[in-house]
Amino acid sequence: MADNPVAYEFSAQRVRHDVVTTTENFPTRLAGTEQVRLTAEYCVDELRGAGLQADVHTFPGLVSFPEETYVELSTSTPRRVRAMTFGHSAPTPEAGVWGEIVDVGSGTEADYRGRDVAGGIVLVDTQAGPGRQEKQRIAALHGAVGYIGINWGHATDETLPYGSVKCGWGNPSPIASRGEVPTLPCIGVSRAEGERIRSQLRQGALHACLHTRVSNPWKPVQVALGCLPGQTDDFVLVGGHIDSWEGPQATDNATGMACMLELARVFAQHRERLRRGLEFGFWVGHETGTMIGSAWYADRNWRRLQRHAVAYLQIDQPGCRGATHWGATSNTELRPFQERVDKLWTDGRPWSWRRAMKIGDTSFYGAGVPMLSGLATFDAATLKDTANATLGAWHHTVENTLDKVDWDGLAMHLRVYGAYLWELCTQPVLPLSFGGVANEILQRLDVLCRVGAPLPLDEVKAEALRLQSGVTRLDRLIQSDDVTRHAEIVNECLKRLSRHLIPVTHTVQGRYGHDTYGLSAQTTSLPGLYGLADWAREPIGTPDWVGKEIDFLRERNRIGDALADASDEIDRCLALVGSEPGGKH
Repeated sequence: MADNPVAYEFSAQRVRHDVVTTTENFPTRLAGTEQVRLTAEYCVDELRGAGLQADVHTFPGLVSFPEETYVELSTSTPRRVRAMTFGHSAPTPEAGVWGEIVDVGSGTEADYRGRDVAGGIVLVDTQAGPGRQEKQRIAALHGAVGYIGINWGHATDETLPYGSVKCGWGNPSPIASRGEVPTLPCIGVSRAEGERIRSQLRQGALHACLHTRVSNPWKPVQVALGCLPGQTDDFVLVGGHIDSWEGPQATDNATGMACMLELARVFAQHRERLRRGLEFGFWVGHETGTMIGSAWYADRNWRRLQRHAVAYLQIDQPGCRGATHWGATSNTELRPFQERVDKLWTDGRPWSWRRAMKIGDTSFYGAGVPMLSGLATFDAATLKDTANATLGAWHHTVENTLDKVDWDGLAMHLRVYGAYLWELCTQPVLPLSFGGVANEILQRLDVLCRVGAPLPLDEVKAEALRLQSGVTRLDRLIQSDDVTRHAEIVNECLKRLSRHLIPVTHTVQGRYGHDTYGLSAQTTSLPGLYGLADWAREPIGTPDWVGKEIDFLRERNRIGDALADASDEIDRCLALVGSEPGGKH
C-alpha cells in the first residue's frame, strides 16, 4: 500500500458544516427548482475556494414533482388510504383507475409466472427484487394498469415513501425511448399500510381505485463540475448527486456532497504529487430524472472518458447512523484493490462485496470506465427488522434528518475514499486486475452452455480461455520488479481492457446507449445473453423464437469480438514491453 498523506487531513468540522448548511439552507432539493440551483452554486463556490476550476452547467431536464395522494379500497367497509405518488408516474383521470389488487411479492419476472395481472393493480414489496423502476417496467409488460409499492421500514411504520419509476436512463431521446415501457400510474404506501392490505387480500378479492397527483415537466437543471489537473491528462472521476426529496435528506445525499467537497479541498493541497487529476461531478436528476446529470456528462465528455478516465468513484449516502458493516461495490477488475484498501481503513468492520450493476449514477459503462463505491451497511438483524432498508428505514422519507448521520462513521468514509483516490491518482501502475473478470466470463459461459439453447458458444469460450491466458501473462508483468519502467504501456493496456470488456460484461445496450434502470439482466455477467434458458424452452421455429435467435446470435458475436479485442490488446502490450531491453516476459 502506498503512503497516504491525506488520510488524517480531513476536517470533521468542515464536513459537518457542509452537511448542516445544505440541509438547513437547501432542505428540499428537487431537480428543476431554485434550491438545486443554489446548491450547485454553493458547491462551485467551495471548489473555487479550494483552488479548483469549477462551473455550474444548466440544461433542460425531464423531471417530476409528485404529491401526496390516496387509494380507495373497495371492501365491506370502504376506506381511503394515504399514499405518495411516485415520480414520473402516469397521471390518472379524475375518476382514478380501478382494478383488482394482485400481490406479486418482489415484482421480479419470476413472480409473474403463471399469473394473469392484466387489468389489475399490482401490489409490490420494496424489500427485495429489482429497483422500483424495473418493478414498474415488468408490471407494465404484463398488462397491469396500476402499481402500489410498499415502503421498507419497521412493521408499524406509517411513513410514506418517495421514489421515481422512470426506467429510461437520462433525458429521453426518440431512439433511446423506443424500447422503454410507458409508465403506469404508481403510488407508494407505508410498510404498515402495505401489511394491512395484504391481510385483507388473504380474506378474499380486493379492488381499489388508484389516484395519482404529479406533474412531469421539462425544467432547467444544474450540474456542478470541478477539475483538479494532474501531471498527465488521465483522471479519476468522483461523482454524487445533489438533488433529493422534500425535507432535509441528510444522508441522501448531503453527506456525500460534503465528502466530495472535503476530498477536493484536501487533494488540492497535494496537487503537485498527482500523476492523474481529479474531476468532481455533482449530479442532478438522480432522484426524479433517472440519472440526467451523469448521462449528460457522459455524452459530452465521451472522448476524454475513453482516452483518459481511469476509474469512477461514486459517493452516495455515506454515514448512516447504526450501520456497522462495510459494503463494497465495484467492477470486478477493481475488487482486489478495493478489498485491500477497505481492510486497512474500515476499522475491522465485517466486509462484503458485490459486483457493480447499472444503478445509481453509473452512466459510464458504455465508455468502459470501471467504477467503485463503498458504504457502511447494516447487519442482518437490522435489515430483517426494517424490511431490508439497506440505506436506513428513513431513506426516501421525510424522516431523513440530521440525527440520522453517524459523524464518526462519516470520517471513516472519508479516510477510505481518500485511500482509494490517493493510490488511483499517484501510483505508477493502475491497480486493475483482470483475472477475476476472465474467470467470471468463463463461469457464466459454462452456465449458458448447460441450458440447452441451440446457440453455439464454442468460439466465444475459446476467446474467453485465450483472454484468461493473456491476463495471466499480463499479471506476471505487473508483478515484476521492472514494471514501473513500462508503466505507460501497461496503463494504456489496462484502460483499453476495461473499454473492451465492461460494455459486454455489464450492459445489453452496449457502448452508445443506456440500459433501463436496474434491468434484471444486469444481475448476471454478459447480460446480453440473459434469458437464454427461457428461449431454450420455447417451441422452435416460431416467428418469436426466430427473432430471439437473431438477437442472441448478434449478442454472441458482440461478446466474441470484445474478448478477441481484449486479448489482442494484451498481446500488443506484451510485445511492446518485450521489444525493449530487459523487457521480455
